[in-house]
Amino acid sequence: MLASLRTLRGGPFDVFRHTAERKLERSLLARFEADFRELGPRLTDANFDHALALARLPAGVKGFGPVKEADARAALLRRDQLAARLFAAESEGDSEDAAVAARQRLPTAA
Repeated sequence: MLASLRTLRGGPFDVFRHTAERKLERSLLARFEADFRELGPRLTDANFDHALALARLPAGVKGFGPVKEADARAALLRRDQLAARLFAAESEGDSEDAAVAARQRLPTAA
């Protein structure tokens, strides 16, 4: 029965959509999605490791309540650090060939 109610999550009948935890989830999702959209065009050999670490950040936000809040704070702090390094590495070297080579190194889902 609970599984069938999952379809209500995020919609107008979601009674928990205004809780702080759900608002946090939506803001994190929007932030990480924006990062992913920017990640592709900026990817080079020089910044590949930082970009990969940035792409892996959402997997570290787990749990409920205070546990999720602490994970989210840590992930956002790490995101800011990685974004700064990513842009610094980008300014050092930016070639189309390096971006293609870096994209080919991305891990594939098994």
